[in-house]
Amino acid sequence: MTIKKSMLIADSSPDALKAQSRGCGADGLNVVTAADGLQAMVLIAREPPDLAILDFDLPGADRVSIREQMARDGQTAAIPVIILSTRPSAEIESRCTAAGAHHVAKNSETLGNIRAIIQRELGAKSRANPFDAGTGVGSVPSTAAPPRPKILVVDDDANILEVFSIKLSIFGAEVVTATNGTKALTVATMETPDVIITDYSMPGGSGEYFVHHLRNDPILKDIPVIVLTGRTFQGAEDKALKRNFIGRYGAVGFLTKPVEEAQLLDELRNHITLPDS
Repeated sequence: MTIKKSMLIADSSPDALKAQSRGCGADGLNVVTAADGLQAMVLIAREPPDLAILDFDLPGADRVSIREQMARDGQTAAIPVIILSTRPSAEIESRCTAAGAHHVAKNSETLGNIRAIIQRELGAKSRANPFDAGTGVGSVPSTAAPPRPKILVVDDDANILEVFSIKLSIFGAEVVTATNGTKALTVATMETPDVIITDYSMPGGSGEYFVHHLRNDPILKDIPVIVLTGRTFQGAEDKALKRNFIGRYGAVGFLTKPVEEAQLLDELRNHITLPDS
């Protein structure tokens, strides 16, 4: 019987934690999670994992200090550690290097970069994306993997961009991002995504501004657009705003935040191919 290798993932964001856990668990690893630094240290001391992933912004303890503490303990010194950061800097990278930890920036490539390190450190067979059924252990190689659908996500909230990028990458999508409608027009022109998810209210170019200009572009006008908004009317869905986007701008979906993952995936599957969760 083959014993699965174990991994500790520590992140204060439940969505990011879930997305990373699902992605790494799909590679045949036993995943244990922690929501803060203290819990992470307790779990590492109690049952040392084969590899640990620590968010740099994890509350309760300095993440690099956790790695430094691990290095002083004979039982945990050799455990590979990956430290994730939303705002990478030369200082963070230098501290990670000095502590003997891998540094990975949080963006649309996070999961792929993590999996590459896991493969090097643990020899795990990581699947590049869930469409490629021929890369798993004991699987039958496929002749060709379907192309990855490209999704443009537009939101001024960096945390939402991060979570969506990780989640959608797990489902095999290539994710590109923009922080407002003005930048999104440039990205859409350069990338020609298969579908667009955009927030409604953003400084520097709202979702309405973006979709209006999108529909007037002969190349981009037919791209399916799903609109997300935190705006409500008397605590319920803003039906007038929904009618405006669907009727006037031809949006294919209109969802009120917080958006359920299953609901968003169902909307996306109406326009692109994604594997089942």
